[in-house]
Amino acid sequence: MYITLGQKKILIVISISATLFIVFLVFVYLPAKNSVEVLMTEFKETEGEINAVESMTGKGRSIDEGFSILKTKLDELDAKFPSDEKGALRSISDIAHKYGLNVVSMKPEVKIPFLSKNGKPIMIEGKYCQKSQVFVTAYSSYKGLGKFFLALKENLPQLITVEYLKMLKESGKKELRADINMTMYLLTEEK
Repeated sequence: MYITLGQKKILIVISISATLFIVFLVFVYLPAKNSVEVLMTEFKETEGEINAVESMTGKGRSIDEGFSILKTKLDELDAKFPSDEKGALRSISDIAHKYGLNVVSMKPEVKIPFLSKNGKPIMIEGKYCQKSQVFVTAYSSYKGLGKFFLALKENLPQLITVEYLKMLKESGKKELRADINMTMYLLTEEK
């Protein structure tokens, strides 16, 4: 098959146009689209904070009162995600002892990043959200265990979820043996 000079020129123009389109798509459009998505997310977060302040001030409060209430709520959220792993473990131990649990062992695992659905580390106010599994073995009455779990839910400022609980009545012992697996969430500076 023979290609004429006119057909060659058309093929060259089409090739150059396709190349320019791909270059535009990769180097201009896609980065701009990602930037717009990031800006939209930041805008929605800021808009949500503004709406929260406006809803507080709409109840007869001043803007300063609204900001004060918002700051208090943010401080409460910050307290739920501690940065000190040892302090969080100490709090778990203190609550256990308060409700009569005889803690035999408490083994935290290495902290790992808490990831979003798309696999990126979650950050809150410039700090990385991390999680750590904590394995606790303790002896207690059934009632003591119930009070312990209620205290974790109500009083502990850290965000902790109980993933697994196994209770056994060992022969010759009055108390139950409880094997507990918890996930503890922390906010830290390191990734």
